[in-house]
Amino acid sequence: MGNGKLKWRLEWPSLWWFLEVNFEPYGKDHAMPGGSRDSSIDLANNVFKFKPPYGIMNEWVGYVVRGKDMGDMGSSDFIGFTPKEWLKVADPEVLRYYYLVNNPDRRLVVGLDNVYAYVDRFDRAERVYFGAEEFGGSEEEEEVVKRSYELSFVRDPPKSLPFQLPFLHAVALVQTLPGENLLEEAVQRLKYTKVLTRELSEEELSRLRRRLKQALYWLEHYAPERFKVEIVEEVVPELVEHVEMNVSGLLEALVEKLEAISWREDEIKGAMVSIKRKSKKEEREFFKAMYLALFGKPYGPRIAPYMALMPREEVVKRLRKISAYIKKKFTEEARTP
Repeated sequence: MGNGKLKWRLEWPSLWWFLEVNFEPYGKDHAMPGGSRDSSIDLANNVFKFKPPYGIMNEWVGYVVRGKDMGDMGSSDFIGFTPKEWLKVADPEVLRYYYLVNNPDRRLVVGLDNVYAYVDRFDRAERVYFGAEEFGGSEEEEEVVKRSYELSFVRDPPKSLPFQLPFLHAVALVQTLPGENLLEEAVQRLKYTKVLTRELSEEELSRLRRRLKQALYWLEHYAPERFKVEIVEEVVPELVEHVEMNVSGLLEALVEKLEAISWREDEIKGAMVSIKRKSKKEEREFFKAMYLALFGKPYGPRIAPYMALMPREEVVKRLRKISAYIKKKFTEEARTP
């Protein structure tokens, strides 16, 4: 012993015995033949005479920033992020689920700029767990998803499916609301757009508040530029300089469909999908025109959530305006000798 602490080869089996450990995962560095795991098992069996815990080797977790793998997370030279930082962008269950649902011998990479994707996976697992969404895979895979969701909670999971606000929908909300009374404004807007059709419990309101705060922090610190948008005050003719093809007909057809549907994100998406485009270029220009009408730039995040958060009349007015400018632009170009 030294300074009241056992040498590490004795420390590990002594903790197994004292804490009555029966299962313990360990990093691949401990799994080398003759290494720390083997020597601790030997000491447990042959010196201390107790059964060592069952163990599973797990691969290390990599840290990725803007698509670049920064290497395996580690504390000595600190590659990665702290638990405190994770809690600013997502709930702890989201990260636990990601670790649990994947095979432990597979190297995972985690990046805070991709938080929305991890949240989406967790939310889907939650819907599958409560039977609100078909899994679509094998029974064995579905059981892994359900059990991983269950175990991601330190305490019991919710008793029924709570209200879910998709992370990117929260990102859209925090960029389009005044922000003074974020939760109250968000609830009102979600009710107006029929995303929310009932009263929320205190637990659900607390969860919604967290997600809005997390989305705002993520936007300010980790979001790729394409997610950072601002609704332009007015659609001006200069915007259509970015449009390379006459898509006014497609926009007019979309306006007709938007005027006839229920004003919800899924129906807006359906209306967009139903507009037939002849080529990839035409599809690209079609969406470019919509981005210009809302954000004043030819690109951006998924646009349906932003449309759903705006009054239908405002969206229709903007699309009609950009369509008229596009038609005028290409008519004048056709007349130019």
